[in-house]
Amino acid sequence: MKLSKVTMILRGYSYEQVKPVAEVLLDSRYVRNMEITLNTEGAYEIIRKIAAEFQGKLNIGAGTVQTYEELLKAV
Repeated sequence: MKLSKVTMILRGYSYEQVKPVAEVLLDSRYVRNMEITLNTEGAYEIIRKIAAEFQGKLNIGAGTVQTYEELLKAV
């Protein structure tokens, strides 16, 4: 996977909206990191699905993590 210093942050988007963004990032020369904020409805499920579909191709992370419990749930 290419090294990337840029992270795409997505807040408030559904899985159906996030997936096409991830697909576009596959063709990007500079962006390989995507963050889904936990204050997005269904964030954990979106993170799980996108991480599974783009494993080894994009770095998918959780944002707006405020507690240790949220951290554990997001991993």
